[in-house]
Amino acid sequence: MKTIISVGVVLGLFVAGTLVAQLNQSGGAGTAVTISAALPAGSNVIGNVGLNGAIPTGANVIGNVGINGAIPTGANVIGNVGINGAIPTGANVIGNVGINGAIPAGANNIGIVTSVPRTACGTTAYDSGIVTLSTTSTAVTTTATCINALLFVNTTAATQTVTLTDNQATPVSYLTSFQLPANSTFIYDLQYAKLAGGVKWAATNASAVNAQIVGLQ
Repeated sequence: MKTIISVGVVLGLFVAGTLVAQLNQSGGAGTAVTISAALPAGSNVIGNVGLNGAIPTGANVIGNVGINGAIPTGANVIGNVGINGAIPTGANVIGNVGINGAIPAGANNIGIVTSVPRTACGTTAYDSGIVTLSTTSTAVTTTATCINALLFVNTTAATQTVTLTDNQATPVSYLTSFQLPANSTFIYDLQYAKLAGGVKWAATNASAVNAQIVGLQ
């Protein structure tokens, strides 16, 4: 009977020691985790996430994601990504980026950024180039134009007058017999005012005034 009890005690101590060893194990490199479905509902807190492939389909909601390298290839669909630092080096291809605040501090390199003011016209830049005005009202453009700046140059030693209208069937006048002093340059700031149907202009005397339009169509 004593022998049986002794053997039982030894086995019990052996099993307990094994469990304690397993419970006390910590540290180490850990193991790779593959997520092949949507994250379960609830408060999922993930520290650092390394993306080695496409994000799985499903309702994946991730709070803050730190991307330490290039975004992996695949069908990656990410709703809103907050970038708190410089974009990491690598072949990062991002389709459409909406910037709702200041660009974060860091070495941010953006290739080509085009800023177009909001006007009643389109976003195509228009520049008529320098044109010598005739005595007949002539349409320099027949497309509705939002004029930013209008330039007149009197190349003579006498006062000259110019006329500017839009190109509607019944033209609206913007400058009527406007006088330009001798040998002068006049810049008319129209703040992207829209001239419907295009722009027409004329001078009282031929080969006396040069003009140019810069705006959007």
